Amino acid sequence: MPGGKIEICETRWQALQRELKEEIDIQATAAEPYMQVYHPYRDRNILLDVWEVTAYRGLVSAREQQKLAWIDIGQIHYYRFPPADMPVLARIIANNRLAETEHLP
Repeated sequence: MPGGKIEICETRWQALQRELKEEIDIQATAAEPYMQVYHPYRDRNILLDVWEVTAYRGLVSAREQQKLAWIDIGQIHYYRFPPADMPVLARIIANNRLAETEHLP
């Protein structure tokens, strides 16, 4: 998940666009705030400002030598994530399950 700090005089939307361009080489054209997560680590506290990007231009590519993969939501348990990401993943999984039940006859 791309991330970083908001720079001086930068809006949250501008920071999102900049980080996505810097880290995975896409230009977000539409996004909505998804959730915020406060997480205390031993050496610092962080606030994740998570957005759902609904439209973008470009092809996703690793610009900072990180590993990237498109995975099915059912495979997410095979991957390791930082503790601060866990509430975000839990909400994504819950929303996916809800969406699946909405399509049942």
